[in-house]
Amino acid sequence: MLQIVIVSDNAYFEVGLRNILLKMSLREAPGETSALPFTLRHTEFPAPDIIFRDFMVTINIKDYKNVRNACTEPERDRTIHIPFICKAQEISEIEEKIRKIILIASNGYNTQTRTDIYKAAGLKRYLQLSATENVIMVLTGQGNDTSEISRLLHRSERTVGAHCRNAIKKMGMENRLEFYKYAAYLAKYGGSDEITLCL
Repeated sequence: MLQIVIVSDNAYFEVGLRNILLKMSLREAPGETSALPFTLRHTEFPAPDIIFRDFMVTINIKDYKNVRNACTEPERDRTIHIPFICKAQEISEIEEKIRKIILIASNGYNTQTRTDIYKAAGLKRYLQLSATENVIMVLTGQGNDTSEISRLLHRSERTVGAHCRNAIKKMGMENRLEFYKYAAYLAKYGGSDEITLCL
């Protein structure tokens, strides 16, 4: 059973999301006879499977190599970040996004590559961040402006700006401030092997 935590300073966001999740947990999933496999927790420790924040979702996927021992610790984790901007979206659209998040978390290490994750969640590869867009996002999060990124990547400022706009659009963000907030979080807390998915 997946463990979900909501971490937010926005009480309206937290209450609304909690109500959607509780409604989804009680409703049967399409084509199945059981409810969605998750429970809500109030604490981040130990690390839950899914953490909802004001602007993003973090999925912690644990790799259990030895399933014989029930107390086995995960050998390594994979972390997936997903922008979670729900302004101007219908409840049904938010529920669909949450279903995909739960599907990705449920698949775990059955999906080994980014392409496997895209296929499992029904995501289109061309709607995901390119390698250059991902690098620009990380550099932005580290506090570099467009001219510094341009110099570091040996690209024109116009090209860097275009990549940044494309990343913002793919991630469903309304402006550069949301993009910077997300990028700054990844630069501060993220690792090199972490994945950003756009739903």
